[in-house]
Amino acid sequence: ALLKQTAQQRPQDTAVTCQTQRLDYQALYAKAQQYAAGLCQAGVKAGELVGVCLPRSVELLPVLLGIWHVGAAYVPLDPDYPRARLAHMIADSDLKLLLSEPGLYGCLPEDAPIYDIAQLQQVEAEAYQYGVDVSRADSCAYVIYTSGSTGTPKGVAVSHRNVVNFLTAMATELACDNSTALLAITPISFDIHVLELYLPLLVGGTVHLADNAMRRDAGALVARLNQGDITMMQATPAGWKMLLADGRWQRVPQLQLLCGGEALDVTLSMALQAQGK
Repeated sequence: ALLKQTAQQRPQDTAVTCQTQRLDYQALYAKAQQYAAGLCQAGVKAGELVGVCLPRSVELLPVLLGIWHVGAAYVPLDPDYPRARLAHMIADSDLKLLLSEPGLYGCLPEDAPIYDIAQLQQVEAEAYQYGVDVSRADSCAYVIYTSGSTGTPKGVAVSHRNVVNFLTAMATELACDNSTALLAITPISFDIHVLELYLPLLVGGTVHLADNAMRRDAGALVARLNQGDITMMQATPAGWKMLLADGRWQRVPQLQLLCGGEALDVTLSMALQAQGK
């Protein structure tokens, strides 16, 4: 509801970009409504879990929002994960269905409840009206699986209340507003994707979604940051070291650099402060 309110206030502003693709807020929510209509036709109901195994494109965000619109929760499934891990996550979470596309079917178990994303795109958006609030604060927003480094991966259910508390706190602490332009590089299988995908939308800013080729290429990321329009990016210490090692990263004074996931040493911290804030 908070995200939709922002969208209604800034319908023509850019919500998300990926390579040459762009969606303004009005288009983002029109697509989200279309996906919601398709999910309803597929039989998805409030409280159920929907798997998401899709490439990084501008379609990713409206898919996730469409799942929320029908009161369901999503389970991120990274196509780069081993097939056995994906099979465990699919079976353990008892998905209603799994949204994917033919190019990724090969990484998924044969008995997975796969549903082609193209089928959702053929449904008329008007077939679903999401004016009724089907989610509550304690409803599940998504299920994230632990690394499994010390045992079998476990699914952790995160509520909408958790997401709202986190995003509103970060928006305040980081002084985010409609000028926020975040370069999103984290796969949705990692929890910090919530900040990258939804924080800019909460304040009327823009998500600049790096595709898989860019997010793995230090030179491409440095070139993107050097364009000077990105105001925020989040990475692990290892990720920041990779960008610093490229040697071509220029200082951008307004760039907020967020760091987490690993211990941050003093030397790296000082090096990052020299690149932004």
